[in-house]
Amino acid sequence: GSVQTMTDTTFSIMKRNEKPKYIVDYLFDVNIPTGKSALSWSERYARMNEDIVGKSTFGEGWKFTPGIDLTRKIGKEDRWTIGLSYSFNRPYDPTSDIANDTVSPGNGVNGHLLWQHAGQTWQMRAEVLYSAAGQSSVSNGGTYRSNSQWQYRLTYNKPVSKTDDWMLYYWRENRDVDTATDRSQAAVNYLGTMYSHRIGKAHTLRYTFDVMQSNGRIYDGVYNYFDTNGAPQYSSVTVDGRRKFTLGLGYDIQVNRYSTLSLDLQAFKMYDGPSSHGLSD
Repeated sequence: GSVQTMTDTTFSIMKRNEKPKYIVDYLFDVNIPTGKSALSWSERYARMNEDIVGKSTFGEGWKFTPGIDLTRKIGKEDRWTIGLSYSFNRPYDPTSDIANDTVSPGNGVNGHLLWQHAGQTWQMRAEVLYSAAGQSSVSNGGTYRSNSQWQYRLTYNKPVSKTDDWMLYYWRENRDVDTATDRSQAAVNYLGTMYSHRIGKAHTLRYTFDVMQSNGRIYDGVYNYFDTNGAPQYSSVTVDGRRKFTLGLGYDIQVNRYSTLSLDLQAFKMYDGPSSHGLSD
């Protein structure tokens, strides 16, 4: 399948109030439904899993998300940040050929706790993120609730010379399949590294290697079918476990003080476990 559409548009605004010891950021995000959410039979096949492409849906409803971040400075190199936001989610229709399946997603709450160290000899960022959503409903009378999610992110960077940096990260999350029919979670581990080499004042060459390991049921795609009355229906296809290995090459050009041009090339190999649609590993 294929789909031609814009994605939704996100508008973000932030107001910062900075003091010698504290920083308060007032945040407000709006999701504007400029994308095509009501997909047809063939267009639904274009909703690929996010481990292959960065966008699994093309349009949702209006979403309004106010939030606040409070940062405490500890000396010149360390700071703690705690943040909280709440999203008000409006209904949207995910299909154009299936009646009574308009989704009214539950409102969501997101929080995070962050520690940052920005020293001369090494830098580190450690963050815990939490998200939860209320009960969602479908216009045909069905209801479902997505499981709450936790994410843990640890990123370390160390200059090894005047022109070279070495970065290492480990992230872990529990990922909800997020459908009305399959609400299982998958534990996902990310481990990666990047070596950067600066060429002069305006050019940087980057080498990257990343590994992803997922355990549990993970979204893979969409299966279309007709019910006993001949009406079109669809359900999610999942796989049991996934591994992905990625090699990357990047090049950054500092155009001026405010602008950077980045070029990236990646190649990956991915292995899926058995599919709920009957396919083997």
